[in-house]
Amino acid sequence: MPAYPASTSWQLEFVYFRATEPTLLMPIMELTTGLSSWPRLRLSIGPSGGIQVLGVSADGESTSILVPGGSGSVAGQWNRLRLSVSQDGTLVRLAFLLIPIGGAGQLWSGSYTGTVGPLRSLSGLYTSALEGTAIGHITVFSRTGVGVMDFADHGYNRESAGARALRIAAEEGVQLSVLGDAADTSLMGPQRPQTLVELLHECAEADGGILMEMPGALGLVYRTRASLYNQSPTLTLPYGSIAPSLEPVEDDQALRNDVTASRRGGGSGRAVVETGPLSVLPSEQGGVGIYDESVELNLADDSQAQPMASWLAHLGTVDEARYPSIKINLHKHPELIAAVLRLRIGDLVRLTGLPLWVGESTTDLHVMQIQHEPRPRTWTVILVCTPASPYRVGVVGDTVRGRVDTSGSELSADVTASSPTLSVAVTAGRPWITSSAFPAEFPFDVQLGGEVVTVTAITGGSSPQTFTVIRAVNGVSKPHLAASDLRLAQPTIVAL
Repeated sequence: MPAYPASTSWQLEFVYFRATEPTLLMPIMELTTGLSSWPRLRLSIGPSGGIQVLGVSADGESTSILVPGGSGSVAGQWNRLRLSVSQDGTLVRLAFLLIPIGGAGQLWSGSYTGTVGPLRSLSGLYTSALEGTAIGHITVFSRTGVGVMDFADHGYNRESAGARALRIAAEEGVQLSVLGDAADTSLMGPQRPQTLVELLHECAEADGGILMEMPGALGLVYRTRASLYNQSPTLTLPYGSIAPSLEPVEDDQALRNDVTASRRGGGSGRAVVETGPLSVLPSEQGGVGIYDESVELNLADDSQAQPMASWLAHLGTVDEARYPSIKINLHKHPELIAAVLRLRIGDLVRLTGLPLWVGESTTDLHVMQIQHEPRPRTWTVILVCTPASPYRVGVVGDTVRGRVDTSGSELSADVTASSPTLSVAVTAGRPWITSSAFPAEFPFDVQLGGEVVTVTAITGGSSPQTFTVIRAVNGVSKPHLAASDLRLAQPTIVAL
């Protein structure tokens, strides 16, 4: 062993594999140390997973079993053995921990009167009795309590994406912060040999979050998927504060309605959107045809594949426009400067007072890119945004986001643009709740052909039911024909 500064503790660990149980106690390693009064320690393995630490005198004439242990067979699997030696007053305390790789460890300990000295050398006592035994990754630390190998044995399997991003960035000396709860991220499979950037992207893909540069400093930020859910607006932009020209884009750039998600080295799940305007149905049947995608993700378990495929299909069938360029002239609207400077990638921006040609008068967007163009007398900011609606997810007990949507409802009769009542036929599933049975659940909003109306009462226990409503709460006012689809304005979406 190379010389190291004197210490009152040290730790030895290694992994080993034995295909079959030994029939006798067999030495596997001998240590030469500065310990008194047993300057040599012999580690042996035996039947039923037995392990023994034997103290040997300098002349080899006397021995003492310092720590016996082991319970149950550990043959046929890789195990980590950790021996810790430390000074406690006049006692030398020894402990060994046997950890089946990927499982829980067992600890055995003992002590004797003496002093701790350095570990000087290791030697193998390899005879034919140890044929078929593998030993590797022998490591010595000049202190005890070091657990850096604990999860590396299985590649940090089942580590959360946020925790992995933080750990590997710290290992490489790269500054990285997590926006959101690192523990509330997807569990990942084993870490494999890749570059830092590849590993970080792998974390973001497994969780569905965003990896970005740190604004104003050299470093990275990982924004968790859960931090994107149900946000309040960081910036509210009235239409009059947006510089010309606002041009929402309707295209199929992000359209995916048939998604297969595979776990690396494991199973897969598939989600197909079979109904709706962005479904796999051909155009003559009201869909857009098949837009398929296959992704391979480093997930911890096969059970994660199907939910991930469903989530990606949900994100890929948002029937809303993108906003590739929202320009704000801050020199003309200094009241927005503070809010704009607080913006981070993934934050929610709310546009209000939009003209009819845009569609909804209010829309929520997520910022995906922020570009500042400062000049001597002007300061323009350009935001690239995508719809935030797919991240409005259900919250149990919430009066708005905790409502389950109808399985199928439509108008049973035509209505004018000002009609205060709607006759609604339930085409699938249960009828709507009534205001007499559930008065505390009213009012709530439903959407009808682009118009959002507030339902103040519902009567009738069977289809058709009568809705008493306040019309055009989103600024859209128009007549609707019978068979027009009606559903919650903010239906519960199950989060990933």
